[in-house]
Amino acid sequence: MYKKIQVGLDGSRHGIEAARTAVELAKKFDADLHLLTVTRPYKV
Repeated sequence: MYKKIQVGLDGSRHGIEAARTAVELAKKFDADLHLLTVTRPYKV
């Protein structure tokens, strides 16, 4: 059903749970899993 799964992570509890769910779905459907980390801009 799924070929690619993408999840954005922000360090929150909900983001971690979303990643765990995405891992299980990726295993179940043999899908590619892409995790993205969200960060704040760094001021110079």
